[in-house]
Amino acid sequence: MTLQAIGVDVSKVHLDVHSLPDGRYAQFENDMNGFRKFLQWAREQPLRMVIFEPTGGLSSRIWACPSPGKIPLGEG
Repeated sequence: MTLQAIGVDVSKVHLDVHSLPDGRYAQFENDMNGFRKFLQWAREQPLRMVIFEPTGGLSSRIWACPSPGKIPLGEG
């Protein structure tokens, strides 16, 4: 099984999500409901790490989201 790395581009409205090496793409709303949907989607992946782009402090809301469980998060 190949572990996925997920990159998230954070904008005011959306989370644009890409996983490698499989190339999957998804988009979620940048709000609590969108975070929950994103975390559910991420838990379905054979996950190595999720990296958020910290542009303009928009990713700070992600850190306020209820515990993501065993999903490794980072900013890069």
